[in-house]
Amino acid sequence: MNQVLFEQLLEGNIEYEDVPEDTDIELTNEQRHEMRLWLVEVYGFSYGAAKSYID
Repeated sequence: MNQVLFEQLLEGNIEYEDVPEDTDIELTNEQRHEMRLWLVEVYGFSYGAAKSYID
């Protein structure tokens, strides 16, 4: 996924529903890691739970 779009999603500047359908939403390994950390920080997930949720 484009890093700028990914960051906008994490920051809440754009909603997932507003992403154009033809956008490649496959996350890189680094983005998956960032998303897991975000889940830990925002929702209090354990890293293991976040990993199983994202993978």
